[in-house]
Amino acid sequence: MARNVESVLTFLAYLVFGVLAGTVGTFAHRGRIALFDTAWWIGLPLALIAIGCVAFGLRYYLDERMPGLAFAIGVAGVVAMFTTSGAGASVVLPASQNGFGVSEIWMYGSAILVFVPVLWPRIRTPEKRQSADSRATRG
Repeated sequence: MARNVESVLTFLAYLVFGVLAGTVGTFAHRGRIALFDTAWWIGLPLALIAIGCVAFGLRYYLDERMPGLAFAIGVAGVVAMFTTSGAGASVVLPASQNGFGVSEIWMYGSAILVFVPVLWPRIRTPEKRQSADSRATRG
């Protein structure tokens, strides 16, 4: 019983963490700086790198897939939510008028980056544990 409660609370915690990361990335991905009369998109690569590092880190550090799946659902869910029109018919992630733009790269790239580690096989190899008997016979 305690293990089930712990699993549900862990799932919910990483789901909320994914929603927060997706929200921050959604609003930060359109960040630009002007250098030498050119606008450089720095928000999109930084947002993709941030959620990618968290997703791959969760898969590498933890032995189970459930926290990574919860994080991925949170990120993809909030990004999908921001693509729909709100009460005032405003959209946070507008579609590009001439093809594949920054919003589309964020929308599809974030989903791919968070779900790939969940689908990936075990990244870390299990450590070989030596029993106390085998260590005692060596030394």
